[in-house]
Amino acid sequence: MKANILSQGLLLSIFLLGTCATLALGQNKRSWAFTNNTGQAANDLHIELAVGTVPVNIVTNPNDGMRRAGGIFTEFPEAGSPSRHDYAGGQVANGNSITLQFKDNTRPRRWWWTLNGNRIGDIQGANSPSLASVTPMQDWRDQLIASPMGTGRTTGHIADLSVTNPTDHPMVITVGPCFIPSGGQHQSYVVQETEPATVDAGATVRIPLQGYCADIFTRPVPANTPLPPASEWITPAERLPLPAPGETPPTGNGWKKRPDGSGITTFPGADIPFPYTIDSRKNPRAFGSLVLDAIERISDAYDHSAGIIQTPFSGNPAKERETVIQQTFWMYTASLKGREYKVEDFARNTLEQYAATTGKAPEKFEKEEKEKLQAGINEFWGSFQATGAKAKVLVNTDRQRADYDNIDDPDDLPKLIRPAYDRYAAERALNPKMTHEEAMKKALSSKEARDKWSDTFKKIYEGK
Repeated sequence: MKANILSQGLLLSIFLLGTCATLALGQNKRSWAFTNNTGQAANDLHIELAVGTVPVNIVTNPNDGMRRAGGIFTEFPEAGSPSRHDYAGGQVANGNSITLQFKDNTRPRRWWWTLNGNRIGDIQGANSPSLASVTPMQDWRDQLIASPMGTGRTTGHIADLSVTNPTDHPMVITVGPCFIPSGGQHQSYVVQETEPATVDAGATVRIPLQGYCADIFTRPVPANTPLPPASEWITPAERLPLPAPGETPPTGNGWKKRPDGSGITTFPGADIPFPYTIDSRKNPRAFGSLVLDAIERISDAYDHSAGIIQTPFSGNPAKERETVIQQTFWMYTASLKGREYKVEDFARNTLEQYAATTGKAPEKFEKEEKEKLQAGINEFWGSFQATGAKAKVLVNTDRQRADYDNIDDPDDLPKLIRPAYDRYAAERALNPKMTHEEAMKKALSSKEARDKWSDTFKKIYEGK
C-alpha cells in the first residue's frame, strides 16, 4: 500500500518540526528596506536606481511554487542591468516593508508605490525616512553585541540571537545567511537570512534564527545554551573558493583524500565524485564554504521539482520541503565528513520515533504497520537521492541516460518520475472513464511537468 495512507498527523510527529523559507544566499550585496507609509495597501513598487542591476533575493513559496522578489512580488526584473525596476503581483500593507537585495552595489534615487496602476503617496527620494539601508552581518558584528542561544531544535527555529546596540544611532540589520560551526560537542548549523530588524541606539532586540543542522550524528545545542560567538560564524562574503574538477584541495588542515574513492558527494555543481573529506572542526571555513553552497543548491533543486517529487508529506508542502531539504543536506554533510548517512540510519531513526510516538515496541508492530512504514521510508529516501542528484551535490545513482522520447517501459523512467507514472497508471486502471489529461493532473501538479511527460506516460500505458 502507498505510504501516504499513513496518518499524516502521525508522520508529522515522526519527522522534523517547524517550517523554513527558501535559503537565499549570495555575497551580501547591498540590501534596502522599502516601507509603505502611504496610508493604504499597495500592490506595485517602482524604483529608479543609481546603478542598473537586478534583485537576487528571489524566494520560492513552497505552497504554490511561485518565485517572488523579496518574498512578495511575482513580477520583477531578472535579466540585464535595468535602472528602472517595476514590481507587481503582490501586496504590501500599510506600515509593512519589502526588502530587496541587489546583485550589484547600488542605491535608490527615486521610488514610489501604486495601487492598481495609480500612484499612492509621494515620490520618495534617497533620504526618505521610509527607506533604510540594511547592514549585513559581517559589517555590523564588530559594532554591536550579539549573544546567541540554542533552542534545542535541529531544524527550523534553531537559535535566538540577542543583539544590543551600544552606538548612538539606530541600525537596520540582518543575520545570515551563515554557517555556525560546532562548539565541540553539539551540532553545527546553516542559518538563512532573517528579515531586517531595527536596533535602536542603546536598545536590545531578539532575533529568531531559522536554519538546518549540518551534522546528523551529533546532538542539537540544548535550549538556553550559548552557541559559538557570532565572530566565528562564516558568512558568504568570507567563503573560500569552491573546489572544481581537476583542482586538488590543500593538503592537511582537515582535508583528506578518500583512499578508496568512496563517498557520494560531488564537486559543487558537477556530476563528478568529490574524492576528499573535510574535518569541519579543524577547518570550519572550508566546510562552511561548501555547505553554504550545498544548501542553496539543494533548496533550489527542490523548489524546481515542485509538483514532481511525491512523499507522504505531499499534502503539506511546507513540511515536505523542510524534510526533503534537511535529509538531503544530511546525506551531503555526512559524506563530506567521511561518514555516510544511509537508508538504514534513516529507517532506524524513523522506526524509533514511530515507536516513541505510538508507545509500541518495534516487535509489537502489526504487519500492515511495518509495510506502510517501509513504503514511506522508501518513498522518502528516493526523493532525497533524486534531490541531491538534481542539485549536483550527490552522485546520481541512477546511471541510465535514456532518451525519454523512446522510453516504452516504466522501469526506464528516472527515479524522480517513476512514482508519478505509477499514480497515473493507477488512476487510469481504477477509473476507466478517466481521460489521459485528467490522470495526468492527478499524477503531477506541475503543468510544466505534465507537458514534459504527457506523451511518454500515454505511450507507456497504452503500449503505443
